[in-house]
Amino acid sequence: MDSLLNQVCTVKRANIFGAKNHSKKYYVDLYEDEIVGTYPCRIVRKSAKTSSNQVESTVQGTMRAYFNNEADVEEGDIIECSEYSQYTFNVLFVYNPGFHHKEVDLEIVPKSV
Repeated sequence: MDSLLNQVCTVKRANIFGAKNHSKKYYVDLYEDEIVGTYPCRIVRKSAKTSSNQVESTVQGTMRAYFNNEADVEEGDIIECSEYSQYTFNVLFVYNPGFHHKEVDLEIVPKSV
């Protein structure tokens, strides 16, 4: 499996903390992305699966990433990969088949200029 993971991905997670807003005297939540780790991975385009009468329109803009089982990836995380520098990816779903590796469905988010 390791030989197939030929890319490196950085996993980020929103870190929520309270900060006092001195002018309004109440607490607000601030979100700051915290780097969880950098892991070997492989990102590929998710293939469309259609039956004879159904067309799946949600396949556009989705990718799949593969990680080792040890990678700390959760739904809602943000993934950055140096090979796709113009995009970030939102983690939609994490699947761990047989606890062998992790398959992660990703949503493509273009980076703002």
